[in-house]
Amino acid sequence: MKVRWAATAVLVAAAIVGGFLLSKTVASGLRGHDPESAAPRASETTRASLGRLRVEPDAGWTQLDRAPAVPGFATDRSLAFSPYPGLNTVAIATLQGADDATLLPEQLRKDAPRPSAGRLAGVPAWFYRGLTTGRWRLDAAVLPTSQGVITVACAVPSNAGEPPVDCLNGVRGISVTDATTLRPSASAAFQTGLPRAMIELDTARVGDRTAIRRAKTPAGQARAAARLRTAHRKAAERLAPVAADARGGATLVRALSTTADAYAALERAAKRRDKRQWTRARARARRAEGALATALARAREAAATPDER
Repeated sequence: MKVRWAATAVLVAAAIVGGFLLSKTVASGLRGHDPESAAPRASETTRASLGRLRVEPDAGWTQLDRAPAVPGFATDRSLAFSPYPGLNTVAIATLQGADDATLLPEQLRKDAPRPSAGRLAGVPAWFYRGLTTGRWRLDAAVLPTSQGVITVACAVPSNAGEPPVDCLNGVRGISVTDATTLRPSASAAFQTGLPRAMIELDTARVGDRTAIRRAKTPAGQARAAARLRTAHRKAAERLAPVAADARGGATLVRALSTTADAYAALERAAKRRDKRQWTRARARARRAEGALATALARAREAAATPDER
């Protein structure tokens, strides 16, 4: 009995050591073939989160401690996984704003093909195959929400061939906290950017319109009018690149620019201390504000209507 027990103990110890060495070899293999030195793997997981982004990967996926430096995916704002033990494939996901009709991060747009529509983990998505960025080749999916666009990709070093065709199927669930899912379309980037742009604008409007009324000097009125001019111009510039394909988008951008011009006139009148000019400029600003409110309501109504383009 003692002999058998001792032999068994030796076998168990050898298995443990062998398993440890094998795991070290697999992990080092992943890092060695990754051109950007992918991070060491952590424990297997069935759910991961970063900020508002939530990802439920296949149970066989292993989350990385740190996302590799894939252009288009900020390492501190991305979740990364190793889908296939021993291979140098990396799955990576991030949430960011959209400023282009492709919905792709800027670094992934060059030579991007037309997307194909489908679903990722049951969520409507656009799929892009055969993308290149830096020293990586990848397949990606984009999923627009009211809080930004989720981009998920399976990437391999450019000298390692193509990403496995079924890699993205390993995403079992994906969502953004407190966000509404949008259908991918030519206007989705506008729909995604509109709420954020309006929140920033409304913050300035509330404070600076009050400041104009309460200002005790023309200089104070001019400063408040200048801030309103800047805020409306900034909103117009933010939405302009994605407005052309959105119903009501171009009209809203024009209304924002017109309102910015009206507040510029109000600023000039205050600086000149010209009461007659001030009265005319104030009436102009009120008309512009009315037209802006109408354009915004129509753009929001259009954004709430599914766009099948």
